Amino acid sequence: MTTAPFGRLRSGKAIAYRPEDDHTFVVCGPADRVKDPVRAVLGAVLNDGHHAHLIDLVGGGKAMQFAAKHLTSTATTIDEAKATIDTVFAEVARRRQDGLADDEPGVYLTVLGVESLLVDNTADDIDVTSMKHSIAVNLGYIGVVGYDYGVHLILTAESDDQLHRFPGAPFQSLTAHMDDVDAVVNDGIEDVIFEPAHPNPDILRDTLETFRPI
Repeated sequence: MTTAPFGRLRSGKAIAYRPEDDHTFVVCGPADRVKDPVRAVLGAVLNDGHHAHLIDLVGGGKAMQFAAKHLTSTATTIDEAKATIDTVFAEVARRRQDGLADDEPGVYLTVLGVESLLVDNTADDIDVTSMKHSIAVNLGYIGVVGYDYGVHLILTAESDDQLHRFPGAPFQSLTAHMDDVDAVVNDGIEDVIFEPAHPNPDILRDTLETFRPI
């Protein structure tokens, strides 16, 4: 399984996301900060031959443009987001019924600005509200059940309070809280302050150029 580095402790020890320990990777904070660790994790996931879907209603996928041609799908509208989540939900159900083959690639669903999928009572009409309720339920199912079948979530949000609005949350996750200076990683045991990595998208792009999906 992928071990995706995204930062380094001040002591020099590397910080990484390991799906076998935490099936969901969550980064909370300003949009311009959270993209760096996600870029590093997503690059490692793709480079290892896993499948990755991207949902980015706010940024249109621009922050992950370096990996665009390697993504299984990219969703930038609420309708596309629902279709993507339904597809991943169906994949979890299929694997649950048929079992998971040893050589089957992992599936990673990346949602940037996951709060954009939550109901906005001041702006959403009845149809959108209904759609977002369905999205929340299916995303919650993926977060809780997907781990056993090689399906993982990568989520960003302005704050982790918003994540608790999804059924099943908080998921078993590694959470990085980004601010203007450092980040705090909660590994389930203790908080670790680290200096965040700033992955060079050109280097990751060059690596992905030679990548071919399984």
